[in-house]
Amino acid sequence: MGGPKWAVPTGRLDGRVSKAASVRFNLPDTTFNLSQLDAFFHAKGLTVSEIVTLSGAHTIGLAHCAAFGDRFTSNNGTLVPIDPTLTAGFAQTLIQRCPQAALPSITVPLDLTTPMQFDNVYFQNLEAGKGLMHSDETLFSDPHSRNLVNILANDQDLFFENWKLSMVKLTSVGVKQKQDGEIRKHCRRIN
Repeated sequence: MGGPKWAVPTGRLDGRVSKAASVRFNLPDTTFNLSQLDAFFHAKGLTVSEIVTLSGAHTIGLAHCAAFGDRFTSNNGTLVPIDPTLTAGFAQTLIQRCPQAALPSITVPLDLTTPMQFDNVYFQNLEAGKGLMHSDETLFSDPHSRNLVNILANDQDLFFENWKLSMVKLTSVGVKQKQDGEIRKHCRRIN
């Protein structure tokens, strides 16, 4: 996978309640534009620069077809791109991998170029009109974040340095206080 290494702050308390249903409310929607991403992450204490950097996590991983379905419409049973920021070739690739009748379990790499490598190619893909989800594409199409996308696309070392700083800051979001958490003796269950 590659990528940077950083020291993870220790001593965080685990929550006493863990429900899968609460996860979705702590993640941004794939249809968000930059203003919505900014509002969502600003509430967690993160800046636009940190949002762009942390979105670089999309250099690895998979997305279900529904995560970018808003960028297409159906025309007589055929998917047609409706998002003008999609390049024709990339749109066709996505349609081939996720046809209209695709099973919900079908996934596509977030980064089709280097899907198993943690690198800055994600940002190069954004410059080339190959951001998988609208929330990815908006980082390049919005002038408030485009310059940083361009910089990170051309400087992997800077991306890695920014990544380390942003990840450390992210670990401070939602830290539990003593009355709300505990250090678990077994990670899968409360003490």
